[in-house]
Amino acid sequence: PDVAVELGAETGYKAYRTLSPSAWPLWGYDEDGFQLGASFIGADTLERHQYALFLRYGLESARLDAHGVYVNNQFFPTIRLIGFDRGVAYGDLFTKTNGADETYWERRTGGGIEAEFPLYKTNRAELSLTVGYAYQEIEALTDLDALARPHPDEGTLGSASTALALRSHEQYRLSISPEKGLAAFLRYRRYDEMFGSDFTIDEAVGDLRLFLPMPFAHHVLMLRGAGGLSDGDTLAQGVFQIGGASLLLESELLREPSFGLRGYKTNAFHGDRFALSSAEYR
Repeated sequence: PDVAVELGAETGYKAYRTLSPSAWPLWGYDEDGFQLGASFIGADTLERHQYALFLRYGLESARLDAHGVYVNNQFFPTIRLIGFDRGVAYGDLFTKTNGADETYWERRTGGGIEAEFPLYKTNRAELSLTVGYAYQEIEALTDLDALARPHPDEGTLGSASTALALRSHEQYRLSISPEKGLAAFLRYRRYDEMFGSDFTIDEAVGDLRLFLPMPFAHHVLMLRGAGGLSDGDTLAQGVFQIGGASLLLESELLREPSFGLRGYKTNAFHGDRFALSSAEYR
């Protein structure tokens, strides 16, 4: 039988109506002890606007760690805004005056902006060029008088960067990881006085990730190879750091000098050049 269907009035798309975030609890540690917090991640239905906010409060330090990312896909090019105020640990890189190993903590406060230009795009592959600017202040949270010399560096890091990224993988809205294909990027970054930096450094990084499907649905083997070189000033805590379980968003991977390596303390290794390989079953 025929059924009458009554249609509502046509209205314009309102992104804010579907921007409600998903919230998840977070916990961790800072220089004084346990942290408790939450993450808020959301996007509108058409993914014109995407955002993520990570908050953790130190119960002993009474200090709030915050890190936020906003992505605007509504216009050309794609724009990313990044802001953060957080503590960063370096595992056993420095020693106390009595010779014992010490985990060093520093505070990083800053932000940045990136613009991403698509060079080639199909349903399965995308090649893009990203240019960006980042600025951060670095100061010690650990008492430097308790550390043997050389002390970690403090000051300002200001940089401009350009990166070429290739994404050719299958990933679904609720995927924990890409499930098939590859992701790769090459980045060059320049720290310079003209960008507000106290240090002058040239840095180049490459990263390749292969996502291999396993016999079971939604099971993935991820193989990764990465490497980097730098020239110019050196930092006591290294231009690059390796170690720890990384939960970085893809936008952060284009900016951060830190590379996760499970099974080791956060930033357990440091230096002015590095090579890294890993395999993960997800």
